[in-house]
Amino acid sequence: MELCAGIVDKALPLVQIAVEEIEEECGYSVPLDAVERVTSFHTSVGFAGSRQTLYYAEVDEKMHVGEGGGIEGEQIEVIELPVGEIDSFIFDESIAKTPGLMFAFLWWREKNASRFLVKSE
Repeated sequence: MELCAGIVDKALPLVQIAVEEIEEECGYSVPLDAVERVTSFHTSVGFAGSRQTLYYAEVDEKMHVGEGGGIEGEQIEVIELPVGEIDSFIFDESIAKTPGLMFAFLWWREKNASRFLVKSE
């Protein structure tokens, strides 16, 4: 399992490439101004040293414009994960997933923690 991603193979701002990948892979048309840059980081340090930039966008059914799935033989399936299953997903070693995906979930949980706290009376 991995995040929606793409190769930077054109002279466009990274956020524009992210918007294009969201539509191509996931089937959602997200306005450019609705995409938030989170951070960038290096992966495969020690042998490849790829730099990745993480963006975040919330989608809803009004933005759904197609099936997604990628192009040129890609076989991408969009998976929805209930909020209550984030921790078990992150720490389930039987699920192959990227460190960037786990980081993204932890970042999202921290950013939204107050939305899910139980308020005592």
